[in-house]
Amino acid sequence: MEKEAIVKKLLSLGVMATPDVIDRIEKSGLDAYLGNISKGSCMVVQEGSGTDDAISCRVGQVSAKAEMTPDDFVQAIADKFKRIRDLLLRKMDAVSISNMSRISSKLSVVGMVKEKTGQGFVLEDGTGEVEVKSATPVRLDDVIGVRGWIRDGKLFGEEIVYPDIPVNRPIHSMKGKLLLVGNAAGAKGGADVVVSPYAASDGSGAEKSLPNPAWITLEKGDNSMTVVVYKPERLAVKNDALGWLAKRYIGTDGVPVPGGDRVLETIPDILWIVSENEPWSGNYKGVTLISFGQRNQALIDLNTRKIDIR
Repeated sequence: MEKEAIVKKLLSLGVMATPDVIDRIEKSGLDAYLGNISKGSCMVVQEGSGTDDAISCRVGQVSAKAEMTPDDFVQAIADKFKRIRDLLLRKMDAVSISNMSRISSKLSVVGMVKEKTGQGFVLEDGTGEVEVKSATPVRLDDVIGVRGWIRDGKLFGEEIVYPDIPVNRPIHSMKGKLLLVGNAAGAKGGADVVVSPYAASDGSGAEKSLPNPAWITLEKGDNSMTVVVYKPERLAVKNDALGWLAKRYIGTDGVPVPGGDRVLETIPDILWIVSENEPWSGNYKGVTLISFGQRNQALIDLNTRKIDIR
C-alpha cells in the first residue's frame, strides 16, 4: 500500500501517524496496526525506530476535550456501555430488558446500574429498565450481566456476571527489561524501555508523551506486549485494581471523564497504577499489577515478569 493511501485510511479512522510510523506500515502492512485503533477516537500514533533486536514502543494518544458538555457525557456513557456489553455477550446469551416479560424461563440480561435500592438495584440497557433483587453489592454505572427469574415485573438475580479477564488466553512475553520510574530525573540504566508517569522512551532516544490512561505497545520482532499506565485521583489499593480488571474498566469513578481510553477491550500485560501509596505488586490472571509513586522505580523482566522495586 502506498503512503498516500495509508494516510487516507488512517485519517478516515481518526488517526494521525508520524512519518516513521507511515514508513514502517508501508513495509509491514496496515492490518497489524488497525487492532490498536479505537473506533470513534482521535489518536496520534508514535513509535520508536528500533530493530528486531531492540524493543520499540508505540503510544496511542486519545485527543480529549478540556471540558465535556452534557451531550459529550451521554455519548461517552453510551460508548462505555456498548463496548463492555459486547464483552459480556461473549460470555452469555442475553435478552433486552424490553423483551423480558415474554420469557417464563430463566434468563440473562446485560445493563448498566442506574441506581441502588433497598433490596438491590435498578438496571437499564437502552430499551428499558428493571428492578433487580440481589444481595450482591454493585457500584453505580457498573456494566454487568444478571442471570435470574422474572416475577411480578422484577428480576430476581441468582448470579451477577462481570466481563472479567479470561483465563484461557495467551500470556505474552519477550526478552528485555522495562523500567518504570516515578521520577524520570532519577531513572537508572539497564532497561530497554523507560516509562515515567508522563513519557515513554525506547532505544531510539525519542520521548513519547503519555495521556491518562496511557496505552503503550512494546514490540520486538514478532512479539508484542501491552502496558497501561494510569494515574488515579486518589490512592489505589490492590482490591481497587482487581475490581477494575474484573469490570474491564479502569478507575473507581464509573462516569467517563476527559482523558485516555479506560475500557479494557484489549487486556494489558502490565498495569502500572501511579499512586503515592506504599509500593505493591501482584498478578491477576496473567496481568502483572504494580503500584507506586514518585519515590520509587521498578525494573520488570519482560520474559519472566519478575519485578525489582527500588
